[in-house]
Amino acid sequence: MSDGSLALLRGSAEPSRKWVHCGEIVTLGLIGGLGVPAGIHYYESIARASQDNGDVSVFLAHADLEKARNFVVAGDADGLARYLSGILTSLSRAGATIGAIAAVTPHLCLEQLRSASPIPIVDLPSTLNDALAERGLHRVSLFGTSFVAETDLFGYLDAEAVKPSPQEIQEIDAIYTSLARGVAGTQNDRERISAIARRLLDREGAEAIVLAGTDFVALYDSQPPDFPAVDASRVHVDAIVKRMAQDLGSGTA
Repeated sequence: MSDGSLALLRGSAEPSRKWVHCGEIVTLGLIGGLGVPAGIHYYESIARASQDNGDVSVFLAHADLEKARNFVVAGDADGLARYLSGILTSLSRAGATIGAIAAVTPHLCLEQLRSASPIPIVDLPSTLNDALAERGLHRVSLFGTSFVAETDLFGYLDAEAVKPSPQEIQEIDAIYTSLARGVAGTQNDRERISAIARRLLDREGAEAIVLAGTDFVALYDSQPPDFPAVDASRVHVDAIVKRMAQDLGSGTA
């Protein structure tokens, strides 16, 4: 991305405008907007990691946070998959060769999306499971939306999940949802998250806290958490960059 190529597509099956950077070998189609800070963080992180490679580009499409959340609240995985696959189809037509979602909760529809997507998806649950196994972590607690915590990452988590109490889940969800909507995190938010983390580490024997929400970057970007943590978004970004490099090296794009 040394030429700074970035295409912005609105979240619809047929975008009214699109910019295609021709001649590239590997192009990531990234779904952002769920919320916005996470999509920007993903793009900036991938750009930094790929800045010396001109054969890589990124198309960033905006998905509607509230529309996606309504599908999740209704438990409509099929509807969410149709919505997101429409965006991936737009990205594919623009030239994307692989896809990814800069959010955790939309992976609720991962199986349906894999079947519907016209391009391969570098998904977060698989990359997180690989990272936890590599680090030898077997008991973890998931911090993110209530949907993620209550369902053990929609059943995709391989490690044993140490669940916060229902009250703690709701407290974490409220803080995280505010971050996803672009509200700046506060020191009080950090302290509340840390207090819950410490209780789980000490009370339940969790080995680490998984920050299973991409917008936690707004809370911990300048100062890391004061407890053992695995940042799911960082793990995901690393896996995306690795996949792009592999495709570039093999010429499979």
